[in-house]
Amino acid sequence: MSFVRRIYSKPLLSALDFGPERVAVLIGEKKPDGTFHILGAGDSEARGVKDGEIVHLGDAVESAVEAVRAAEKAGGIKVQTLYINYDDPKVESVKSRGSKILKGEGEIQGSDIQEACEMAERLAARFEKKAVYSKAISFLIDDRDTVSNPSGVFGRKLEALVHLIQASSAGVEKWQRFIERCNVKKGSLVFSAWSTAYGLLPKADRERKRLIVNLGRDFSKIFIFAQDRIMDYQCLSMKNKNLGERGAHLLKEVKELLDKHPDSEQVLATGDFSKNEQGIQCLKELSIPFCPSGPLGVDTLTSPESSSLAGLLFVADDLEKKRPILRRDKGLLTNVKEKAVTFINDYF
Repeated sequence: MSFVRRIYSKPLLSALDFGPERVAVLIGEKKPDGTFHILGAGDSEARGVKDGEIVHLGDAVESAVEAVRAAEKAGGIKVQTLYINYDDPKVESVKSRGSKILKGEGEIQGSDIQEACEMAERLAARFEKKAVYSKAISFLIDDRDTVSNPSGVFGRKLEALVHLIQASSAGVEKWQRFIERCNVKKGSLVFSAWSTAYGLLPKADRERKRLIVNLGRDFSKIFIFAQDRIMDYQCLSMKNKNLGERGAHLLKEVKELLDKHPDSEQVLATGDFSKNEQGIQCLKELSIPFCPSGPLGVDTLTSPESSSLAGLLFVADDLEKKRPILRRDKGLLTNVKEKAVTFINDYF
C-alpha cells in the first residue's frame, strides 16, 4: 500500500463498525467546536461475522483490513489505534458492589475508587462471562453517606455500586484475536450502546434520562441512558417475526422498560429505519415524547444507521484523554492519580 502521509498536530482517532453488510472505518480529527472532521473513510463487504459473533476469523480480519486500508489511502494517514464497536445479543446487565477498607480515616484517592470498582467487577465475575462495560452508579462512605464522587472525602470504608454489562468470554476472546491480526498498534473494544448514546446526544445533554432504541435487522437494542451512563439494557431478537410482530414485540418491551423507569423524559429511535417502519409507527403511540434521531457532530454522517459509528469517535476521544501522558518536566506517567479519579468517575 502506498500513500502520501500527512502530518497532523492533533492526535487522530480511528473507528470501525462491523455492520450486517458493510464494514466501515473512519479516521477523524476533533475540531475546536467539539465536532469531528473526517480525514479518511473506507468500507468493505462484511464477512466472517454474524449477529455480532465472529464465525470465521480470517474472513472477518480480511474485511476489516480492507476497510482500514481504504480509509488510510483516502486520508493519507496510517491508523495506529483502532476503536471497534462491540455487540453481543446475549449480554447480561448486572449490578455489583465492591468495597475498600481505607487506612485510618484518610482522604479517598483515585486508587481507592479504582480498587473498590475492580472488587465489584471481581465479585460479579464468572468464568464464561467478561465485562464489556463498567461504570459506577454511586458510592457509600462508612455505610452511611451516599455520594456520586467520593474523591477527596474522608472515611474508613468505601463501597462502590457498579453497573456491568457482561458478554461471552469466548466471544470477547475472538474479537481480541481479531484485533491482534488487524495490523494496528492497538485496538480497543467499545460496547456499541455506549457509542450509540454518544452519537445521538451532545456532551452537554447526557444527564437527562432517556430511553434509546437502536433498531436493527435481526436484533434491536433498547436501553436507558442518564447521568452519562447506561442504566438498563436489553437486546431483542426480531428473527422469524413479520412486520406486525416486530412492531408489537418492540412496543411491549419498550413499555416494560419505561415502567421500570417512569421518570424517563423522552424516547429516541435510531438505526435501520427501512426495516423497522412498523416499529417506528408503534413507538409513536407512546405517552412520552418520541423522536427519530440521527448522528450529531460528525461532518459526513447523517444516516440514523451511522449513529453508533459517529458516537464511537466521541467515546474514543474521551478514552484517549484519560490515557497517562509522558511529561518530560516531571517524569514518566505524572498525574496518574489525578487522572485515575476522572477516569473512574467518567468511564467506570
